[in-house]
Amino acid sequence: GLFWSVEFVVLYHFLENMEHKKGKDSVFSSFKKKLRKSKDDQYDSGESGNGHTFGPSVQLVVAEEGNTEMINAWNQKFRAVKACKGFLARCKRPEDKEELEFVIKILSESQYVGARLSQQTSLTNEFSRRGTTQDVQEYILKNMIGNLQPISSEDEEAVQKPPPLKKSTMSQPELRAKMKQIEKSVTPQNNQAQNPNDLKTKLVCDVMSMQKFSLIDEETGEEEGSSPRRLKQPVKQQVEVVNASYPVILDEDKLKAQLAFVNEWDKFDVFEVARLCSSRPLVVVALHLFKNYRLLEKCNIQEQVAINFFTAIENTYPSSNPYHCSTHGTDVLQTLNALLVQSKLIDSLLPIQLLAAFVSAAVHDSDHPAVSNNFLIQIGHDIAITYNDISVLENHHLATFFRILKIPGCNIFQNLSIKQNREVRKIIIQMVLATDIAKHVEMLDDFNSYAEVFEPNKPIAAESKLLLLRLGLHFADVSNPAKPVTMCKEWANRIMEEFFFQGDLEESLGLPVSKECDRNNAVKENVQIGFIDFIVRPLLQVWARIFPGLSIGMTLMESNCQHWRDCLAERTKKIANE
Repeated sequence: GLFWSVEFVVLYHFLENMEHKKGKDSVFSSFKKKLRKSKDDQYDSGESGNGHTFGPSVQLVVAEEGNTEMINAWNQKFRAVKACKGFLARCKRPEDKEELEFVIKILSESQYVGARLSQQTSLTNEFSRRGTTQDVQEYILKNMIGNLQPISSEDEEAVQKPPPLKKSTMSQPELRAKMKQIEKSVTPQNNQAQNPNDLKTKLVCDVMSMQKFSLIDEETGEEEGSSPRRLKQPVKQQVEVVNASYPVILDEDKLKAQLAFVNEWDKFDVFEVARLCSSRPLVVVALHLFKNYRLLEKCNIQEQVAINFFTAIENTYPSSNPYHCSTHGTDVLQTLNALLVQSKLIDSLLPIQLLAAFVSAAVHDSDHPAVSNNFLIQIGHDIAITYNDISVLENHHLATFFRILKIPGCNIFQNLSIKQNREVRKIIIQMVLATDIAKHVEMLDDFNSYAEVFEPNKPIAAESKLLLLRLGLHFADVSNPAKPVTMCKEWANRIMEEFFFQGDLEESLGLPVSKECDRNNAVKENVQIGFIDFIVRPLLQVWARIFPGLSIGMTLMESNCQHWRDCLAERTKKIANE
């Protein structure tokens, strides 16, 4: 098992570095005797050999041969990861390899072996997945982790802190220009009020503080400290939404015409809807879908509570975001609905499942800071620490949503039963976490496996429904290249602006600028072609294979891909001529 693999690896590595052959043979022989005696109860810490308890076996066996100083030296010089990898290359049993690969994975996550606090959560999660019994868990945590290299208080502090950021290499004038550009990126659009509590605003304030940077107020000539001009400092208060009003509609007839296409893949214009709804499309489209499918009645939701809830969710999407704004949330919601309709999956969903699916789409990017998970991890942001670098933003979106449910008048699930609440929560968590692009390959493998056994005329099992809902939201989230070319181009321009915002932050902090975020060198066409080739096409091909009603998406995607190739060829030709 896991414990024995680590113990044996430690011993094996020690023996490799032991020059005294007789002592080596003696130690190895003693260890094998213990192994044989305990094979039927390999986790029993009371099993003994030659009068010694097995518990911290390596130390006891080596001490038996009079080599206590050498084992202490080993603890200081060698890391368990190196030992595991060395033995992994030699071991032949598949079960040993599986255990060792697991140990390497867990231990590699920490810069310091023996950092028990940082490793215990990862181990506990893996134990749960593997079905490890409680007594075995406690024994492994106590004896395996406890007997690895001890760490000093300085090391433990370093484990919990991110590496220090480098100072920007830009000159002061360049840094000032860059900071003004960054500041402009958090200015609300369409004359909307700025939310000083959103994650993006806090992030920019933090970046400015890191650089000890200040702007001079052009009107008063006074310096405004470390926070950017016109940016309010974050305040710790919760804004309550009580009886929110329905959005002001600029043209009822045009909006009605657009909402008639809400089930269509290629006819619904989300940008026009956003304009007609005074930049509040999420409330309007969500409420329209809820009424269409009678979810208010079937799930016992008051209309005013639904308006309050979706207003609060829409307010969490920063209007300063070109891409991750409420228009994107609305687009994903409508696209998921169209996907469910065109594939006819919607006929197999219960009202409670449809409710969870629509809410997942609406909240999936709430309070998005317009930067990636990797960026937040690199700078050691608080939410990266909170979520242990795992699906950082996706977990934050979920937490934002669950907090909104606690606002008076916003809990649309308040009339559901305990069992229904549990089911809705489970679906929403799994669907939103599925939008983490880092999980794309794993999910695509699951989808291909499902497609191989899919039978169109048979009812869909409950587990398969959840898989398809997760994949449906993931696909809706990345579906822009499979939409009409005008919308595809608009979304491409918007995402590039957000990429450049992150690149500006990276440059200002002295971090390596991500390739697609480099304002001076990134090529939009290459970014789009790569995204289609590696993300969208493989996913859409499986959807279209098992649900032919989605073939229109394939046609549009290939047409758009050819458009980007043509634009790239034209760009290349123009550069060559110059």
